[in-house]
Amino acid sequence: MAGLAVGTGAVGRRALGAGILLALAWLGTGCSPAPQAVIAVERESGGTLRLLTPDCPGMVIGDYSVIRDDEHDAELRNWAIHNTSWTQSLGSVRIFEVPKGWKAYADDLDPLAKGIPYMATMDASVSGKGLEGNVPFTLDQVGKLKSGEVLVSDGDKGSKAVSRADFLRDGKKACGSV
Repeated sequence: MAGLAVGTGAVGRRALGAGILLALAWLGTGCSPAPQAVIAVERESGGTLRLLTPDCPGMVIGDYSVIRDDEHDAELRNWAIHNTSWTQSLGSVRIFEVPKGWKAYADDLDPLAKGIPYMATMDASVSGKGLEGNVPFTLDQVGKLKSGEVLVSDGDKGSKAVSRADFLRDGKKACGSV
């Protein structure tokens, strides 16, 4: 195709890898709407990071992932888990842990480090309709969270801290808009 070239450098490989992951996610959930504010990153008291989703009626989460979002990295690095049952869901999961009934399908993400941007994602269905969510984050941002706060997507602006209670309430509304 004239004018279309996939680079062979680091950026080209990252773009190709990200495109493949997005295509697989899309195929897994059908025609999904734009990502919603239905996933948050929270820091537990011991410093462990957790991905959190609201309790939405009829929602089944299929996948959680964390992707290193560093354009200078030569390879796509991510941690991802898949719900093998598709009948029960988890409202939260600790990063790098694989809960019972789930399977890791990508596990080449190094331990999270300061100064590196990451993207947390989830793919789900709500009463048969696709739902996606993502939130960009860094350890520096998560480290600044106050007790009772979580980090959520702020659209094109990146991410922002909000109260956990507000996220859970507003996230339930977002699930209902699918």
